Amino acid sequence: MTGPSSSQLTDRIAMIAELVARIMRDPSVATRITADTDLLDEIGMDSLDVTELVLSIEDDLEYEIPLGELSAATFRSVAELAKMTFRQSAPSGLTPA
Repeated sequence: MTGPSSSQLTDRIAMIAELVARIMRDPSVATRITADTDLLDEIGMDSLDVTELVLSIEDDLEYEIPLGELSAATFRSVAELAKMTFRQSAPSGLTPA
């Protein structure tokens, strides 16, 4: 499977940014998020925020993200998190919910 196109990745990053802004209850957060944003250090998400983000991504995309795929490193780059949401074959990616 080839990776997402640049526009698909940009759209997915924007979707994640909006979810993060909603979770953090601060609309301005969305404008600060770029592909390289570290959600933990730069945005200040804690473990509960990250859990809510994962559940929101799963709901929006109708995929279950395997727990084995998640680590703190997953949230150190929004682009990496976004790319992860395009992977659709187990065990290295998302599986249908």
